[in-house]
Amino acid sequence: MTQREAAEVVSLSEREILRITKRIEAEGDTGIQHGSRSKASNRRLPQKLVGKVVRSYREKDQGLGKRKKVATSLRQEENHISRQ
Repeated sequence: MTQREAAEVVSLSEREILRITKRIEAEGDTGIQHGSRSKASNRRLPQKLVGKVVRSYREKDQGLGKRKKVATSLRQEENHISRQ
């Protein structure tokens, strides 16, 4: 199969197929994976905060919905999270 045919089959450009081919030659089978696959998101909340909210949820107010509980918990504990 040519790179052009492969590009058509997987709906990518020939140039992208060339890049993937070079990565596979250099890195082996792991060259197929996206480069950011094993990296944590920049938007990820700190694990300490996530644990605090989960513990709070489990300890009290089990009747509230998850989103409502998280919002209420964050407001009560005055944890301000800004994405900016």
